[in-house]
Amino acid sequence: MRLFFLKTYLAVILFSIVMFFVMIFVIFRPVLLKSNWIDFKQEVIVDHQLLMLKLEQTPQGQWHRAVSDYQPVFDLVMELVGRELLNSAERKALLGEGPRQYLCDISTDIWYSLFALPNNDSVLKISETDTPPFSDINTDEAIWLVLPLLLISLSQAFGTILIIRSVSKPVNELSEAAGFFGKGELGARIDKPRPPVELLAKSFNSMADQLEGKIHEQQLMIGAIPHELRTPLSRIRFALDLSRNKHTIEALQQQIEQFDAYVDELDCAVEDVLEYTRLQGKKASIDEAIDLCALANSVAECYQDKVIKIDVTCQRGTQGYGNEGLIRRALHNLIQNAVHFTETGIAVRVLVKQNDIVIQVEDDGSGIPAEKLEDIFLVFSRIDKSRSRETGGIGLGLAFVQLIMRQHNGVAVARNIESGGLCVELRWPGVSGKVR
Repeated sequence: MRLFFLKTYLAVILFSIVMFFVMIFVIFRPVLLKSNWIDFKQEVIVDHQLLMLKLEQTPQGQWHRAVSDYQPVFDLVMELVGRELLNSAERKALLGEGPRQYLCDISTDIWYSLFALPNNDSVLKISETDTPPFSDINTDEAIWLVLPLLLISLSQAFGTILIIRSVSKPVNELSEAAGFFGKGELGARIDKPRPPVELLAKSFNSMADQLEGKIHEQQLMIGAIPHELRTPLSRIRFALDLSRNKHTIEALQQQIEQFDAYVDELDCAVEDVLEYTRLQGKKASIDEAIDLCALANSVAECYQDKVIKIDVTCQRGTQGYGNEGLIRRALHNLIQNAVHFTETGIAVRVLVKQNDIVIQVEDDGSGIPAEKLEDIFLVFSRIDKSRSRETGGIGLGLAFVQLIMRQHNGVAVARNIESGGLCVELRWPGVSGKVR
C-alpha cells in the first residue's frame, strides 16, 4: 500500500511538471508559433498592400531604394529579387501554378512569398526575419510570466499531495491492522477511525470483534469438550469395571441399564455440541408468524409432571415473528434451567415492549452473584459447582439461548430479583412482521 501511494506522489509531481510546460507553451504560443504560415499570410497581405502603394508613387528606378527604406508594420524582410535567380518552384508559385504562394526555405525554416511587379524584371520577396523565439522578451518580463505559472503548478502539486496524504495515512493504518489481524493478532483494531475511511475502519473493527468473539468461543468449546466428555466416559469405564464383578444375571442387567444411562448422557452431550455448532454456522429463517402465548403454554405443559408450578401470563396481541422452532428451544432451555433451581414455582411472561417481543422466565431460587450474571451465557459455563452435571446437561443450555437470540438480532439478559430468584429475559424485534 505504501508503494502505491509513493507511485501516486511521483505521478502527481510528474503531472505538475508537464502541466507547467503546457501552460508555458500556451502563454508563449504566439512567439513559439511565429513562423506559422497562416499568421505569416495575414502579415504579408498588410505589408504588401502598403508597400505597393508606396511604389506606385515612386519611379521604377528608385524601387530598390524605396523597398530598402520601407519600414514594415510586422517583423518582415522586404527585398527585390531578379527573376533569373528564381528556382522552378518559385517560378510556378509566381505564376500561380504551384499549390500556394507561400513558400518555406527548408534550410532556415523561414516562410516567404513572391509578388510580381508591373513592367519590371524583379519580383518582390517578403519573408520572415531570422530571429530566435523569445528574442524580444527581456529577462524581467520572462520572470513575471513564468513565476506565476510556477507558483500555480507548485500549489496544485502541494495541495494534491496533502489530499493524498490525508487519505493514505488512515488507509495505511487500516492496511496494517488488517495485516496484523490476518497474522493472528486478534486484538488488532483501528484506534481512531478517521475520514475518508471512517466507515470502513468501523466496519473492520466490528468484523474483527465478531471474529475474535467467535474464535474465542470456538477455542473455549474445543478446550472444554474433552473435559466435559471425560466425566460420562469415566462413569462408563467405572461401570464396566464393576460389571466384571457381577455374578448374577439380575446384577449384570442392572449394571447394563446403568451403562445405557451413561451412554445416553454421552450421546446427548455430543448432540448438543453438534447442534450448537450447526446453529453457529448458518442463518436461520426468522420471519415465521408465531402465536407466542400458545407456544409458551405448550412448552409449560411439558413440565406438568414436575412438582414445580409454572404460571404463564400473556399480554394481549402477542403475535410475533421469528423462528418458532428456535424460540421453542430457547424457552425450553430457560424453563428447564429454572426447574432445577427454583423452590416453589416459575413465572413465564410474554409481552410487548417498545415494539420488541419480550419473554421473561423467573424462578424463586437463590439467584446468581451479580458479577457473574453475564457469564451464564458462555459455553460450558457453570457458575456454581453445585449446579453441576447432576442437574443435567453440559453447560450449553443458556449458551444456546443467547445464540438463538443473536440469530433473531436480539439479546438474552439475566438479572437477580430483589425478592429472591433469577429472571432471564429474551428480547427481539419480532413485532413488525420482519425481524430487523
